Amino acid sequence: MQNCHRKIVLSVVAIFCIVLFLIAYFGGFTPTNDGVEYIEQALICIHSGTLYPCSEIYQTKPFIWHCGAINAIVLSLKLFHSVTPLMYVYAILQAALAYLIYNIGEKLNQ
Repeated sequence: MQNCHRKIVLSVVAIFCIVLFLIAYFGGFTPTNDGVEYIEQALICIHSGTLYPCSEIYQTKPFIWHCGAINAIVLSLKLFHSVTPLMYVYAILQAALAYLIYNIGEKLNQ
């Protein structure tokens, strides 16, 4: 029974990931409240040839944003000239997070 339950959960997580892929494919990049700022700061770093945070940002911005997310955007823009591939990576991470939360719930329920 436990194995069947796990297969169902994995199927739901896989469907969730596919739905996220479809949203990314058909919806494209949808700016969030800080997503556009992340891209702007990533472009500043690409222009200066360094990773985030770079000295140009230290001089013009009041605080440091999410370094990992901005550097992921820098990498995506350098490799693919787009943030779309990063959206697919984030979709996989969201599905993995859903599965992780399920596993944590299972451990706590025992």
